[in-house]
Amino acid sequence: MKIRFFARQVLILFILTSIVPLAAQPRFVHHLYRTLDSGGPLINEQSAYDVLFYRLNISIDTTTRSITAGVLVRALALDTLSIFVLDLNSNLVVDSVNWKGYQGYNNILKFSRLSGRIWITLPYLLQKSDTISVIVSYHGVPKVASNPPWDAGFVWKRTKTGEIWAGVACEEEGADIWWPCKDHPSDEPDSVDLFFTVPGSLECVSNGKLLEVIDHGSIRTFHWYVTQPISNYAITFYLGPFQKISISYQSVTGEMIPSEYWFLPYNIEKANQFSTTFLKDLRFFEEVCGPFPFRAEKYGLADAPYWGMEHQTIIAYGNDFALNSYGFDYIHLHELAHEWWGNLVTAKDWSDVWIHEGFATYMEALFVERTLGFTKYKSYMAGLRNSINNINPVAPLESTTALNMFSSNDVYNKGAWILHTLRHYLGDQSFFRLVRRLAYPDSAMESVTNGKQCRLATTDDFHQIAEQWGGLDLDWFFNVYLRQAALPKIQYSKYDTILTLRWVVPNNLPFSLPIDVQIGAETVRVDMYDGSGIINVPNGKTFNIDPDRWILMAPAQLLTVSNELVMRDFSISVYPNPFNPATTIWYDLPKTTFVSMKLFDILGREVASLKNDLESSGSHIVKWDATNYPAGLYFCRIQADDFVGTEKLILLK
Repeated sequence: MKIRFFARQVLILFILTSIVPLAAQPRFVHHLYRTLDSGGPLINEQSAYDVLFYRLNISIDTTTRSITAGVLVRALALDTLSIFVLDLNSNLVVDSVNWKGYQGYNNILKFSRLSGRIWITLPYLLQKSDTISVIVSYHGVPKVASNPPWDAGFVWKRTKTGEIWAGVACEEEGADIWWPCKDHPSDEPDSVDLFFTVPGSLECVSNGKLLEVIDHGSIRTFHWYVTQPISNYAITFYLGPFQKISISYQSVTGEMIPSEYWFLPYNIEKANQFSTTFLKDLRFFEEVCGPFPFRAEKYGLADAPYWGMEHQTIIAYGNDFALNSYGFDYIHLHELAHEWWGNLVTAKDWSDVWIHEGFATYMEALFVERTLGFTKYKSYMAGLRNSINNINPVAPLESTTALNMFSSNDVYNKGAWILHTLRHYLGDQSFFRLVRRLAYPDSAMESVTNGKQCRLATTDDFHQIAEQWGGLDLDWFFNVYLRQAALPKIQYSKYDTILTLRWVVPNNLPFSLPIDVQIGAETVRVDMYDGSGIINVPNGKTFNIDPDRWILMAPAQLLTVSNELVMRDFSISVYPNPFNPATTIWYDLPKTTFVSMKLFDILGREVASLKNDLESSGSHIVKWDATNYPAGLYFCRIQADDFVGTEKLILLK
């Protein structure tokens, strides 16, 4: 999905683009009222089968803007079922449903319509592992998108020379706005057969390979075939007076990838000129993420009157060959990223769609780093940071819909920043190996082109792969950054030459992310075992927490030490100090008296009571074992009659 805009904020955006580069702009949200939404918890009737294959046979009437169509659905029963449920927008009329199974072939089946679904009564009770095969015949005027690709539906336009341009974009509402399907990201067909019958003067471009064009005189049928698993929303068509440009591109594997651009005649020259720019993007992704996933079919672009969309093997492109201030074509780069993050690796539920959008957005920043250097990379990331809102988790644990997940920028920009922070924690070698293994979990899969390289993925899958290739426990990282919304915050306090840092995390979740501190000209990484750490800052030296802005966190908070813990005349001694994990406290009493000895942390909170008893005169010792305490600065306070003494203790771990 693409950058989003509130219509009323277009003027504001125009002003802002004179200050901040467009590619760094927040992805604003624009939603129209919808009666349908994609994904969410599956009903029992749909979880009981797995789609294997779709065949779409659609005639498009450009005069009435209507379609007459039939869709064959072939599926595998995962449980017994007598009702077969498909999703279809209610404004399309179902004419008939025919059974194409082995038993009772071509039976006309009973069906009903309810809540945007077709409820089909099967001819008999199907058993687990039985094959379901039905043809749904239907017609009507599909929903029209008023603001594609953010509002889903058919797109009807006229070219500059007056010819018809038509297409469809339907990420959030799903493919059921124009054909019957199981509208859920968890169920991709293994292959799809596509037949489009259209006016003979126009070209019809779609996913996969073009197998044949059948001429019927005034109309023609274009037969495209997708041999790979594909998301329903990524199935599309483009109808217009296109001309094809064949592009020569050799993959990092050594294979020549079928590459074709379908552009309107007046854009052909520019498209040819920009092919070098586009192929530079493609090479970048192959080198960072692994080989182009669909090289057995094609890498393709189609001229579109809207900004862009990640339709598998035939990206919608409508950016008018414009480079942003960072020197790249944002739309092509972002949509091409989705061939890996969205089409090769597909979120199993919309709750995990940050795997599409967060990764695609972060790829933009990595491209900037590769072409312009680290300083520009930091600038790009700073632009993304400005629009993170932290209202909802980036990857909620419960199943949800596309509409819910795209209601903020966080699946884009916060997702990218989480990867930015994880990269810093793991180090470049581990992180970039992780990126490649998330795209292709086994290096042997990089040579596979028959569709088995494609897979569904969840945030838990990413978590597991990250731990495997990073070699570290990351439960705390994923729980804080992805499973809840609020950001962690650093609280810090400087006492004499000791700088104490402590993570404050929502719901007191464990969090041990190390953090860099710049002291003078030197930058030191502070380990935050148990969420806290300390570092020596010599007098006269300045310090800067997270100087290169690697950490996704709320603004740091400066604390002060309570006056009650200021040093007094009465002295005590501690050795060793600093210490790990235990130390000994010595004190002398001139007379028998009641002694209170308590420990406080840097926030002034009492953490332990070591003594609360009557003591005789003379020397005494108390040992403190701090094995179960976090590293940091502590204060030991002794009170005996009118004498009060305080000593600082430094626990290192």
